[in-house]
Amino acid sequence: MTIVLPVLGLVVAVMPHVIAALIALFRRDAPFVSHRVEVLARGLAVVCMGASLLAFVAIQPRFFRPAWGAVPAQAETGDAALRAMIAPHVKALIDSLPCAGVVVGVVQPTGNQVFGFGRRSVGRDVAPNGETVFEIGGMTQVFTGSLLARMVEKNAVRMDQPVQSLLPDSVSVPMREGRQIELQHLATGSSGLPRLVRNAALPVLDLIPPFSRAHPPRSAKWLYDLLSSTEIAYAPGTHMDGSDLGMALLGHALERASKTDYETLLQREICGPLGLKDTRVKLTGTMRSRLATGMRMGWGSYRGWYVASPAHRWPEKAMPAATDLCSTANDLLTLIRAHLAGFPLAGALGETRRSRLLVQGRPDIGLGWFIDWTQGGEPIVWQDGAGGPCSPSRKAPSLRQAPRAPCCHTSESRP
Repeated sequence: MTIVLPVLGLVVAVMPHVIAALIALFRRDAPFVSHRVEVLARGLAVVCMGASLLAFVAIQPRFFRPAWGAVPAQAETGDAALRAMIAPHVKALIDSLPCAGVVVGVVQPTGNQVFGFGRRSVGRDVAPNGETVFEIGGMTQVFTGSLLARMVEKNAVRMDQPVQSLLPDSVSVPMREGRQIELQHLATGSSGLPRLVRNAALPVLDLIPPFSRAHPPRSAKWLYDLLSSTEIAYAPGTHMDGSDLGMALLGHALERASKTDYETLLQREICGPLGLKDTRVKLTGTMRSRLATGMRMGWGSYRGWYVASPAHRWPEKAMPAATDLCSTANDLLTLIRAHLAGFPLAGALGETRRSRLLVQGRPDIGLGWFIDWTQGGEPIVWQDGAGGPCSPSRKAPSLRQAPRAPCCHTSESRP
């Protein structure tokens, strides 16, 4: 891309003069290029050069070897035996690529253990740690579910409240078989609303990492127009099929109920009381400096060297309640410890883990959490998430299938 565009720009700039010279050669007169053609050729050449420069800045190729030897400082003070047990599994994951680095967090009665492996980004030999900021993708739904439970606890909304009651009268929320979509349907993925797919970029821009991930900002008008023109496939509360659109709508409904934005509401009701200082939609300056950069792998390798390009974050506030949160291992471990300890926010957090008998009597879902059952009948409450191009169209895993890579995994006694 960065080579083809400059060459194309050069060809466009000189082609009128080459053609004029050839014509003049046969006509035996002086070469002539009209002013209009000259301006058009120079304009196209400038556009090609600008696009080439943009592509070069965006792609920023990085040549690297898998940095297995990098170890964060605080890992030395952790449990050596636990680290030795985890290390082979993480090494296999990093060596497989395109995984650059991994942070593993473990909650123990004696305290949290955090181990970092690999590197924070392909361009830096800095290992990730408990303070490294990651896009958590679908894990955002755990926080949105907790926010709903918190607002129900404060009597600001009801679980069975129709979402239509929190939206303007001009918006028509789809119904099926006379059943309205309620807030609890949105939080449990049983609303019947479709999943969102990534808006396709232009074919040329799709080759450039930042643009291949970009999509138009999601606005309230976009959401309202989509709701008013959507037909749901089944009655709310009768099927389980995760929907990022449903979670985005839930966050917007809670915004309207509280008369504030999602970020402010989340910080006030959940992150502040729990002490989660690095869980946000809009990153602070210090969080940006600690943000883990994803990568898009290039083709081929040479003697263990690879090439990759940084993959940039989704636009902020695109769908804040569904996929837009960033957090750290330390913050997520604090959240898990609050669930296990039963404080603070014991009522709201406990409500999110309570199994919902919404679909054919199967207690397989909480508010933003999935629930599996061991052979002994003990519940395993979990959730996972992915950032990047796949996150808006993320397919909810089977509720009876264990997650591939649970980001938050807790177990508790049956309620």
